[in-house]
Amino acid sequence: MEPLAVQPDRCAVIAEVAQGHDGSLGLAHSFIDLATEAGVDAIKFQTHIAAAESTPDEPWRVRFSYEDASRYDYWQRMEFTEAQWRGLREHCDAVGRPYAEIERTNLQSGRLSQEVADGGRTPEALLDDLAALAEAGVQHTILGIPARGVEGWIDVVGDRVIPGARAL
Repeated sequence: MEPLAVQPDRCAVIAEVAQGHDGSLGLAHSFIDLATEAGVDAIKFQTHIAAAESTPDEPWRVRFSYEDASRYDYWQRMEFTEAQWRGLREHCDAVGRPYAEIERTNLQSGRLSQEVADGGRTPEALLDDLAALAEAGVQHTILGIPARGVEGWIDVVGDRVIPGARAL
């Protein structure tokens, strides 16, 4: 993605939709219209790809909403398919909004381990997930830092994850 082109004497205005679309393609299209009418410099959507982020079997994935049975179900509802992203691109073209100005981000759990049985995933499995996300059009992934063991985590991420992610 090219850096956002703005004047050096002013700040960029970004419409942070994040997950405000609530998995609704219609709302996503409406946000494009509203942001374009408002004259913002860019729009930011956050999406989830459940299969690349989690599994339905994780014991800490509990029901948290009235609409979804689990966090995994919520993430599935928040996904947009490649065809839906193409539709959003066509909409941007129709209203004169450069599609490249829509940033697609993703939030990932930073739980890493040497063994999947430890409750996390290996660095290699994380890289596979990041590759699937990149293929689906996600441009930036935010990796959550675990609550414990951060010193070893930083080493593993620096030594094994970042070099692999740069190659994607």
